[in-house]
Amino acid sequence: MSSSSKSLSFQIKVDGITGRTFTFSDLQTAIAKVGSSLVKQGFKPGDVITIFSPNCPEFGVMYLAVTAIGGVVSAVSPLYTPDELALALVHSESSLLITSPALISVAKKAKQKSPNVKEIVVFGQEDGCRPFDSLLDDDMAAFPTNLTFDPKGQMVALPYSSGTTGLPKGVMLSHYCVLANVEQL
Repeated sequence: MSSSSKSLSFQIKVDGITGRTFTFSDLQTAIAKVGSSLVKQGFKPGDVITIFSPNCPEFGVMYLAVTAIGGVVSAVSPLYTPDELALALVHSESSLLITSPALISVAKKAKQKSPNVKEIVVFGQEDGCRPFDSLLDDDMAAFPTNLTFDPKGQMVALPYSSGTTGLPKGVMLSHYCVLANVEQL
């Protein structure tokens, strides 16, 4: 078989603690399923989702799915208090909060102060929250295949500063800015 016709199926280790691995194809499918599920729920390009979680494989899937459908990801520190999280949720106008079971009490308290947040999605199971795995139960039919955007003008990420000189501030990053950062590395 020629090298051009070989199917590459590399396993990538994405979770050092559990040893879970995925193929790039698995990752691509998970991104398309989550993205399609979000679109079916009414998520539109430019809408913001906040991820409040330590690093885990699902964090990466959610981040890439949101950006692939034209959304904006606001990743905030898992060390935030309920008030700090609520400030970021309101300021960013996030419609969805993604978190881990370990942070659910902080997330629920912050959601009470953030009327723009429609629901909490959890990387696991928690009462009153949608499990992340339910987003993977999708046929990918609504995943956009011809999304166009302005890479220099459209925001892709809205991380929040540490707030060392006051309250945390949102840092608006465009697609182009993120790409330039990758090229610098």
